[in-house]
Amino acid sequence: MSWTLPAADQPRLLQSIINRVPGKAGVSQFATAGARLGDVRYGGGGAQGASPAPGALFPVTVPKILPAAATELSAATKRGIGQLDAIQLTPCCPPWSPTELATASPCSAARPTTRAVAR
Repeated sequence: MSWTLPAADQPRLLQSIINRVPGKAGVSQFATAGARLGDVRYGGGGAQGASPAPGALFPVTVPKILPAAATELSAATKRGIGQLDAIQLTPCCPPWSPTELATASPCSAARPTTRAVAR
């Protein structure tokens, strides 16, 4: 499946909202023009609880960040089946340099700081 996206002025965190099921299930591979963003696995969920439906809807972060200039996104599911409910795009704040993006946790809300704590 594929989506057309508006361009942005900063990179975006991509999350897939999936139905995580117990046992083995498919894997969706996310990509944009010329760049593979990573895989999301549908299996590995816990045992069914009190809900009448097996599985659970979870946001799962795609391993790599969606570049600001990306206007197309695709997902191909392989090695089984999977249920993708939605995708969510969140702007990365603050805008970071490519070096910072490569070495930091994707889209952290704040840069690491050190503070003294009074006793």
